[in-house]
Amino acid sequence: MDIRFSPLTDASGAITHVIESIRDITELVQVKKELTESEQRYRTLTEQANDGICILRKSKHQYVNAMYLQMFGYEKPD
Repeated sequence: MDIRFSPLTDASGAITHVIESIRDITELVQVKKELTESEQRYRTLTEQANDGICILRKSKHQYVNAMYLQMFGYEKPD
């Protein structure tokens, strides 16, 4: 559950009311778990690939696997 409280104050700053919002986040938690598992499978596949893999975004390297580094003689950045 995600619970949020928002105090409402009067002109002097005293809290007069509180708005409470409760949300069931079961589905959100499940989707996050599935995404994490999917990302782990992706990383395992790409790191164990016999091919060099490079993902570019706006002409910049976002991801390269170990084989790509080896093929082009690069060292893994820190």
